[in-house]
Amino acid sequence: MSRLIAAPLALACALGLVSCASLKAMVPGGDDMAADPAAINAAASHEAELSTAAERGFAANESGWVARFFWSPQYCDRNRGSREPQCVPVQGFVLRDLIRIRDGKPVEGCTTGPVLLSQPMLDQILQFTLNLPETRASWRIYGRCSGLSEVDYAAYTELVDRRIWWPEAYSPDRPDVETTAEDLLAAIAAVNHEMPVAALNVHCRFSALESVDIRFDDHFNYLPASSPAATNCKSRVRVVGKR
Repeated sequence: MSRLIAAPLALACALGLVSCASLKAMVPGGDDMAADPAAINAAASHEAELSTAAERGFAANESGWVARFFWSPQYCDRNRGSREPQCVPVQGFVLRDLIRIRDGKPVEGCTTGPVLLSQPMLDQILQFTLNLPETRASWRIYGRCSGLSEVDYAAYTELVDRRIWWPEAYSPDRPDVETTAEDLLAAIAAVNHEMPVAALNVHCRFSALESVDIRFDDHFNYLPASSPAATNCKSRVRVVGKR
């Protein structure tokens, strides 16, 4: 099972939000995770790292949104054999999470609201996220906690995805590219009207690009960071390309 698929569920299990025994019914291989505390902790730690990174750049009294786009070649390389549309054929940046921020922190892991999206709304969101298990996990952890109905959440997902353009220099059809986090974010801001670089953040796994965060205010206007947003990327970032 993909660690990215497992992580949100493992985090919920570790926090007691869902029964660890129920993971088997929720995702393939869940019974193995439920029986392996080390696997639960490892996956939960990775998801917690991303969640902590998402809130950086927001002041304690600020609210808004973080849209997280995963770099598909890296995801698909780590999840070889995936038949999700994100990987067949391999796409570029794909929207994964739309995270509500209140008082500077992500709103996640709630126990209210429907655990599953209705089929029409799931189908609508999948046009942009291109990954069924990841979309379901993201809704469970973030979407149902956002304060929006599933209809509005799907609409804002579409709004965010259609609004963002990506630099041609970073294409899944090109070989690996080595760059810096600063140059990558500057290139993204340059092709998006009125997007400040300070509204962006980048995350890596070791030295490889994993995802890019875009911060918005409550009304989905770009929101520059109130304080410098930390990144776990090193001085050089490898953008995994065509395989």
